[in-house]
Amino acid sequence: MGTAGGGVGHDSVGGFVTHCGWNSVLESICTGVPMVAWLLYAEQKLNKILLLEELKLVLPVNESENRLVSAEEVEKRVRELMETE
Repeated sequence: MGTAGGGVGHDSVGGFVTHCGWNSVLESICTGVPMVAWLLYAEQKLNKILLLEELKLVLPVNESENRLVSAEEVEKRVRELMETE
């Protein structure tokens, strides 16, 4: 899995966990690398809505009611990304 600024376009990268900042999203789209969206703040929510609901290019990381993300949720999404087309 890649991370922000980690050379998403490298052949060994099978997926990208992204905060949905626009530069990272564009790099991932241009290189054809699938994404898991784990938001932090600012415009990232709007970017996620576009990427998830309109373009269907990301898998969302779901937060719990207290706005935390469990390790199990991250594992679930990464596995889903790596095991599907």
